[in-house]
Amino acid sequence: MIPFPLEPPILKRPEIPPLPKTMPIVHKKPLGPRENADWDLDPMTHTIEEEDEMLDGLSWIDNDTDVGSKRVSSNDTISEPPTIHSGRNSATSSTAEIPLILDHSCIGPDGMPRVDELHLSESVPILLDIHAAKKERPPPPPDPFLLELQKKENAGLHALCEHLADVPEALLDPIQFFEKRLWALVGCQWLTFGKQLQSPAHDTLLHARPEDGRKVLHLHGPVADGWVLAAKYPNATFYSVSSEDVEYPEDLYSMPSNHHHIYTPSVSSPIPFPDDYFDVVVTRTLSSVVKSSQLESVLRESLRILRPGGWLELHTIDPTLTRAGNITKHWIESRVLAPMENDFFSSKPSDRILHLMQDLGYHKVKNARIALPTFPVSRPLSPSGGAGGELDAQNVMVYLGRHFYEELYGQFLRAGHIGAGSPSWWWDSMAVRQECQRENTCFGLTISFGRKTR
Repeated sequence: MIPFPLEPPILKRPEIPPLPKTMPIVHKKPLGPRENADWDLDPMTHTIEEEDEMLDGLSWIDNDTDVGSKRVSSNDTISEPPTIHSGRNSATSSTAEIPLILDHSCIGPDGMPRVDELHLSESVPILLDIHAAKKERPPPPPDPFLLELQKKENAGLHALCEHLADVPEALLDPIQFFEKRLWALVGCQWLTFGKQLQSPAHDTLLHARPEDGRKVLHLHGPVADGWVLAAKYPNATFYSVSSEDVEYPEDLYSMPSNHHHIYTPSVSSPIPFPDDYFDVVVTRTLSSVVKSSQLESVLRESLRILRPGGWLELHTIDPTLTRAGNITKHWIESRVLAPMENDFFSSKPSDRILHLMQDLGYHKVKNARIALPTFPVSRPLSPSGGAGGELDAQNVMVYLGRHFYEELYGQFLRAGHIGAGSPSWWWDSMAVRQECQRENTCFGLTISFGRKTR
């Protein structure tokens, strides 16, 4: 008897859920700049505490430098603030593979693709150029005002001396003062190695993108200062708040497109902006614009409108001089300090501002002083062939100190001291000149800044 053959076992295909209409796109993850790091598109940012730790390593000096100091360096007064990386991770590969896309009609009832119905001509590998989709727009053409400013920057020290030479500020019309102020700001930028701001806000604004929405307030200062800041940091929006009428040479220059001017009735008026609005507040004339009793209110208002992590930066020159002799002290006390105190202005604004910033809760307050000679130092110049350049450098520092001093305190100079019968300023007095050169008397340019933490 022939045995009946056994039927082969039926092998059932496991249940496979049907695929969606479109397969999910899976990207390969190229590594970013950090080794073995996951790739994402979120900016790499530091917390306020991490940035503060970076700042702790900075070397700041809170005393005067020698008059012979030519420029600021990390060994005397101002150090380069840390560069805070705020860019995006960049992919190391410019392409990502996308698998075949299967049409839903090609899937059989068992969940497996039907080979005979696949349209391979329509399902081909696709290479996606990641950078092509993210190509940056070409940069806009340079601002006309920035081009004019760059011409001044490239003119050299001798040209700076010629344009900053002693011409009493009181004899300049607004247009002439605007022009001279531009040269002074270029000279100050040379003094601080190409930086208009000395706080870490410089790096924040320098590397800002338009979409970051950075905002800066220039508080109670010449309109030229706001223009220069706006031109040097083009991806931030600048607002200049002033209680004075603004005059600028419309025929010579066009205002930077990222700069706006806002009028306020008085310097004691509340700053017309909401809380946590600005990334940076800058002022260079507070010592002669705001009375001593109003300084606290202005600094408190600045703290209010700053965003957490924002910076306040102040520049000032005290009316008193460093290493001044008796003749110079008497001249300044009788003709500048007495009128200032009568009008309730501080005779030592740099110290008062520093203490107020600490008392009001500004974080990581820094204070740096730059010594600027009141007269060219009477010593033999270097015989190495650079004597002319060294003399120009000394004169630039002298003229910068005089410009800022006169711009701040010219309004307090008592009537009768400007005219043909008497010297307009103490540096025109031969007795003061001889004493200052003997004592190495200097201006004290003070730069202070602090941060809002919350």
